[in-house]
Amino acid sequence: MKINKRIAFSFLTIAGTLTAVVGMTLAVFSDSATLGTNILDTGSADLQIAGNFPTCDDFGSSTGGISSTNLAPGEFGTKSFCLKNNSSGDFSLDVKATAVATGGSTLPTSLVTVTVDCGLGPKIITLDGTTQSDLLRTIGPGGQVNCTIKQEFSGTATNGASNKNIHYTVTFTGTQSS
Repeated sequence: MKINKRIAFSFLTIAGTLTAVVGMTLAVFSDSATLGTNILDTGSADLQIAGNFPTCDDFGSSTGGISSTNLAPGEFGTKSFCLKNNSSGDFSLDVKATAVATGGSTLPTSLVTVTVDCGLGPKIITLDGTTQSDLLRTIGPGGQVNCTIKQEFSGTATNGASNKNIHYTVTFTGTQSS
């Protein structure tokens, strides 16, 4: 029995020594650091229009439209205006337009052609309220462009189109460029 006690004591001594050695080799120093409050602040798109061309210093969300009176077939009227990218983010806006005939119109939309030119050539704006124009212009951050709208009374109009009018609105939409 004395041999078993000695073996057991030797075994416990060896095991305790190994545990202490392994425990000491696994000891490491550690520390931590914290990155304080983090904020992600999003920007917003803001396309503005000014109708007081050529000064273009009265930007807002809308401006008065074009008014052409007493047009004969084939004649047209134009109006110049400015668009500005006043977005709070540092991004460009791709600008397109839609137009819709509004109440009180007596002239068929088929007899009117509306085009807008913002420097990339004239683009036809359909008066159906859903069809978006081709790209009118990309406006960089803080940039502005001069544009011209032209409304033309069809040269094929007959006497049935006399003393009629059309009312429509044009909405310009700026979408963040990719």
